[in-house]
Amino acid sequence: MDPGHPAPSTDGLRIDPSLPADWGEFKVTRRFRGATYRITVRQPKGGTGRVTRLTVDGRAVEGNLVPLPTRPDQVFEVEALY
Repeated sequence: MDPGHPAPSTDGLRIDPSLPADWGEFKVTRRFRGATYRITVRQPKGGTGRVTRLTVDGRAVEGNLVPLPTRPDQVFEVEALY
């Protein structure tokens, strides 16, 4: 996956980039189904290369799928740790 383009899904927005080992962090904003997703991806040294923790608006989410918006113009703050 291109880090600048999180993958849409019928169930939400999947956060699953493939990062170069020397990337520590990047941020991207994505509009999807009327919502804004502000995404921060952090990869600590020795990271697994896969999502180990995903939070949406400060709450832990299982897996790597950010839910669909429930209201127009919703803004999601997403943090993914690899």
